[in-house]
Amino acid sequence: MPGTSAPGAVDWVRLVITDDMLATRENTGLGWIGFVDGEPQPSITVSFAAAKRLAESGAWRGVAFSHLPPRASHLFFQRALAAASAHEVGHYLLRSRDHTRKGLMRAVFTVDEIMDTRASLNRLDPEAAVRLRGGLKLARRDGDEEAGAQTRP
Repeated sequence: MPGTSAPGAVDWVRLVITDDMLATRENTGLGWIGFVDGEPQPSITVSFAAAKRLAESGAWRGVAFSHLPPRASHLFFQRALAAASAHEVGHYLLRSRDHTRKGLMRAVFTVDEIMDTRASLNRLDPEAAVRLRGGLKLARRDGDEEAGAQTRP
């Protein structure tokens, strides 16, 4: 049917970087995404203030950021905001609030994990990757059918 798409699919997702923090008791997250009736909303928020709090309370290789060169702090904030953004996009694409024990969809990121350059720390677990690939194939197939319907005489 022309004009339809996969459930919940949108052409864009808004990323907001804020100095606010999520007002919850735990408040351990660097970012968040809203869900309505089990569906992720196309607005992702990442908190610079939460990343700053993590940097101030943590250390990299046993050294507080206040004792490291400014370049290290700059790198930390780049990586923290990127990891949080990717994690929240993962929630959106996987259409799930679930977290894994390790990898991109783990619930908590530490300073050392953020500064670690091993790609395995930021990969989807195999099960999530399979689910995501399956969803992308379905969306692509729906899009191909829609495009075919529009070009048929």
